[in-house]
Amino acid sequence: MIKAYAVNGLGREALALFKMMTQKTKPNSVTFQCVLNACSHAGLVFEAQEVLLAMKEFGTQPEASHFTCLIDALCRVGRLQEAEEMTESSGVTPDLITWMILLSACRWKGEAERAQRCGERALALATSKEEEAAIHVVLAKTYAAARQWEQVEAGGNR
Repeated sequence: MIKAYAVNGLGREALALFKMMTQKTKPNSVTFQCVLNACSHAGLVFEAQEVLLAMKEFGTQPEASHFTCLIDALCRVGRLQEAEEMTESSGVTPDLITWMILLSACRWKGEAERAQRCGERALALATSKEEEAAIHVVLAKTYAAARQWEQVEAGGNR
């Protein structure tokens, strides 16, 4: 039910159900993932941070996917520096998805310098030509938005 709320953008409803659920049962890692996803999609950063802290209270160790949801929430509200810092310091190795979330947010916020750093990290984790191409496309679009035409011509390579 929490996942259904999450995919339909009903973050507050997902949180309410989660709080009700935790009064009677211990949530598992997947439940936390669903709640964090709901918070992310609804832009509920503070609530996502609280849920991440609650994981430890329930004896569940946060994994990369949990931190990625919080990073996504931060990106959705424009807190890219905080998101990048969390990516670097969470103690969990960020994956390609995490770096792509940050890279895409850089595109929408016009942060070409941060995009370059995130793109380099994403490229280091890419395992296929398709993933590499997607990264270069986002980088090129970021540079175009920032009117850095020489970088666009270089295909997103610096």
